[in-house]
Amino acid sequence: MTGVLDELTGRAVTTDFGALPPHVATRLTLLLADAVGCALAGVTDPTARRVAGLAGRRFGTPTGVTALGVATPVTPDMAAFVNGTALRALELNDTYLGGEPVHPSDTVSAVLAAGELAGASGATVLAGMAVAYETLCRLCANAAIRERGWDTVTFGALATALGAGRVLGLDRDRLRDAVTVATVSAPALWQTRVGELSAWKTSAFADAARNGLFAALVAQTGIGGPPRAIDGPSGLERVVTGPLTLPDAAEWQTMRVRAKMFAAQYFTHPAIEACLRLRETGLPAGAIRAIAVRTFGMAVTTAGTDRDKWAPANRETADHSLPYCAAVALLDGEVTPAQFTDARLAAADVRALLPLVTVAEDAEATAGYPDTMATTVEVTVHGGETRSESVTRPLGDPRRGLTESDVAAKFLRCATASGLDPAATRTVLDLCLGVAELGDIGLLLHAARDAAVPA
Repeated sequence: MTGVLDELTGRAVTTDFGALPPHVATRLTLLLADAVGCALAGVTDPTARRVAGLAGRRFGTPTGVTALGVATPVTPDMAAFVNGTALRALELNDTYLGGEPVHPSDTVSAVLAAGELAGASGATVLAGMAVAYETLCRLCANAAIRERGWDTVTFGALATALGAGRVLGLDRDRLRDAVTVATVSAPALWQTRVGELSAWKTSAFADAARNGLFAALVAQTGIGGPPRAIDGPSGLERVVTGPLTLPDAAEWQTMRVRAKMFAAQYFTHPAIEACLRLRETGLPAGAIRAIAVRTFGMAVTTAGTDRDKWAPANRETADHSLPYCAAVALLDGEVTPAQFTDARLAAADVRALLPLVTVAEDAEATAGYPDTMATTVEVTVHGGETRSESVTRPLGDPRRGLTESDVAAKFLRCATASGLDPAATRTVLDLCLGVAELGDIGLLLHAARDAAVPA
């Protein structure tokens, strides 16, 4: 085994809920609740509905597991795909900022599906989630695969293979097989996130989670994977990543994961928060003459460069657009899924404001990333008056705290906005917050299914 493979599988096989530091276990519980809330809210999204419809028509099986939005059980890998698509649909799930940014909760759908399949306890699922989160974050911490044309969901299949494998009870040899099978099947192109974005952006990581879980199931049968999948002459490091350097295993990367309070790409959040503050000063939209956003390089590259970002034709492009998110924050005073409907995208007031937005890189802000996400928004109004606001660490940054009440409020707000029954969603929330005490994770998933598909 390579050093990287040995390190990842060794950590995975020894991770146990009882050995997790209390602050890490608490954080994982809150992040699980946040992920399930995002998935419930995303069930009504058109892409999530289409995926759920496909699963119900083609992948139903009496011995399957729960897929949100589907009344009957489906195959485990398809459940990971369906639930992962719903989880990501509204661009509300958590974020980790390393050399490559990524959404660690995208792994949760596969870990939950493995848990239900195995009849695992909530504590076992949290252990598998810890494995998936730490694997994904550590792989992304110092990587630069986007520059090579590869999507970070490439690492998602590896992380979910290990996380799901841990929940399925695979030993170290079988975990090695799971991650190597996932590795040789995983590479995905960055083109998914370039220019005008498509609905596949919503499902790209869900597909990686599906593949990771499937790799774990394959390994469970005893089918081996290529032993030099990572360091071989045509392996991951040679073809996709370059040499991989993992951060110290003693430092829990999960504690660096950030929750999202706005329904948009995380790099837009400092600008959104700055615009909301500006709006509170009584800024009249009709008087705005210019909106200048100065921010760090990653935000410019991913959300403020392509021409499509100034004329988004769909939600997937708009929620990754700094100009659009700044404009609707100033106009509406909020950035929720309601700001990304087709009607809002085409609205005259939004279209009038978009050409007034400029985005520029601030070298000092770039130097401070990812520790900080310094962003300044300056608005010029009629007569030449300027007003500005700056945000260094947006809401959801671990150093600004994440409480149970924050997660609960977001969970219930998003579910209600999607038209789900408040009482049913409250039941799911309570099960999430008490997940460590659950003897069977299926209880949580069945409650989530019932909330998503009312009788």
